[in-house]
Amino acid sequence: MEFTGREVADAIQAACEHFHVSREDLRIEVLETGSAGIFGLIRKKARIRAELRQEAPETTAAPARPGPVEERITEPSSEVADDAALAAEQSVSPESQVLVRDILGDMLRLLGMPSAVEMSANGLVVTCAITGPFEKELVGQDGRVIDSLQYLLRKIAVRRCAEPLRIAVNVGDFRERRLEQLRAMATELAHEVRQNGKTRVIPALNPAERREIHLLLQDDPEVRSRSVGEGVFKRVLIFKPGRPSGKTGTRRSAKREETPASGG
Repeated sequence: MEFTGREVADAIQAACEHFHVSREDLRIEVLETGSAGIFGLIRKKARIRAELRQEAPETTAAPARPGPVEERITEPSSEVADDAALAAEQSVSPESQVLVRDILGDMLRLLGMPSAVEMSANGLVVTCAITGPFEKELVGQDGRVIDSLQYLLRKIAVRRCAEPLRIAVNVGDFRERRLEQLRAMATELAHEVRQNGKTRVIPALNPAERREIHLLLQDDPEVRSRSVGEGVFKRVLIFKPGRPSGKTGTRRSAKREETPASGG
């Protein structure tokens, strides 16, 4: 049976209330995590499929059945490939750097936010640093605008540049501050999961941000992390595997087991 909600946690809550059980008594497959879309427009609801467990929960971090929206610590996305391996083989031509800078400059002017763009390259990795009076607007809520700009720039550049570039866009020192905030948030949420066993959710992150969270928690013996969703932006679940389901056949009041964390 399918359930929807504004967030994944809301859809799970609806499923718990429908079946009159708690989270660990359900098999849940995340079909859609919900999305604000490019530049925060056209929001989609989260959607899950839930059914009652017929057996005790598994004691491993693997899902009960494979789903197309789940991924483990190693992100399959090409956006988090090993940049060092690419850099060792090739380098970006000056012409491609100028082309990328001009494309980004045109995008910023079309947005009505002309800004200075400084380029740097390391092998095939090109970094575009934006500075100017519109930094706050270009970052957007939780970096959604800058991530969307980066996504569009990559799509355009891959068609016009000869090299297989890896493009990163930064506004001021946003990327550095953002990763520091996310690491602190993940550390705090992991502590909460250890204490009460409730799954916590970090809202939609880009591939590089998700990878940082997974690397941070991969050696923790008590908690696991998993990305869920489709497309570029996915949520990260932090959970405690193998929670006991309690006495069989006992109905318990539904509780909200997944709690989204506010973005930094």
